[in-house]
Amino acid sequence: MALVSSSGADTRVSRGTDVVTVVSVAVLAYALANFLHEAIGHGGACVVVGGKPLVLSSVHFECGEESISAAARRLVAAAGTVVNFLAAGISLIAMRIAGVRRPRLAYFLWLFTTINLLMGAGYFLFSGLGNIGTDHLLDFVVDYLRVRLRCS
Repeated sequence: MALVSSSGADTRVSRGTDVVTVVSVAVLAYALANFLHEAIGHGGACVVVGGKPLVLSSVHFECGEESISAAARRLVAAAGTVVNFLAAGISLIAMRIAGVRRPRLAYFLWLFTTINLLMGAGYFLFSGLGNIGTDHLLDFVVDYLRVRLRCS
């Protein structure tokens, strides 16, 4: 299939590549990773620790934290990143199982794994530079280990 750009240049797309499918799969992978981060990660943790979900959007989750402890607040803050890393691990395993026999599924799983890893790792950079966000994950892990080591 040949596409002609506005400059008249012939832009080739390999046979079998469907641009609409590629873009649709990419949008689905990103939307699902974002939903997992905000709704399942932050939202799920908020409900589990007894907080009240107040706001859920594509880029933000707000938990009513008046009735929960400082450790629970850190857990809610860290949960989105944790869910992204878990989703990436599960997706990576599924990608190994699916192999290349199903190329659309393999593409989705590869992209979903990559997006989740980038979102999870990016939060550490963002929170470190901005002094907000997921640095609470490190605080939570350190606090958890401190408590576990004292109990042992």
